[in-house]
Amino acid sequence: MRKVLWVFVVLVFALPALAGAAPLAPQANGKAASVQPLRKEIEALREQIRELLEQSSPNPITIGDLMIQIKELREQIDAEAKDKVIQFIKLTPEQVALWDGLVEARKQTVQPLRGQIETLRMKIRVLLEKPILDATDIENLGNMRIDIKGLVEQIKAARNTYIKDFEEMLTEDQIKKFHIVLKAERFGNGFMREKQQPNPKTP
Repeated sequence: MRKVLWVFVVLVFALPALAGAAPLAPQANGKAASVQPLRKEIEALREQIRELLEQSSPNPITIGDLMIQIKELREQIDAEAKDKVIQFIKLTPEQVALWDGLVEARKQTVQPLRGQIETLRMKIRVLLEKPILDATDIENLGNMRIDIKGLVEQIKAARNTYIKDFEEMLTEDQIKKFHIVLKAERFGNGFMREKQQPNPKTP
């Protein structure tokens, strides 16, 4: 029962990443202060879920309600993040439509890869619960970790393409502002989860 609940929790926590959320525009202090209370609230809800999962018989309805609250808070953050980027970079309606298309394309590429990663991680957790691992188990663990590394590299490549395609639709002035966004602290979930390679066309 607890394993089923854990899988459910993993999937819900992955939703923001799968949605291709937009990054936040920088504030005066380099942080998007307006979303910090929402982030803290999300972390508090996650802690409640972790505590429930430690119980011998966690209530799935309560956990489900908490995860719905997390999803709603994430949607608030994502909407505010996108608006801030549009205003800061001064995207035109046509550029916003193109951006939406890029986000959807990345989502379609990354979502199945993330699903495969979570499946492999669950298999690893189950395997590590065995009291004794034989040679076949150890080999399987190694192979699954190699598979995860390959999937992560595919996700990084998709994000690099996302950055490149986004820059290509910007003017020179917008690109400069976009670089400020990339350098800002804690600017969101979409553009730079991992460190990106510099684009040759950028200064």
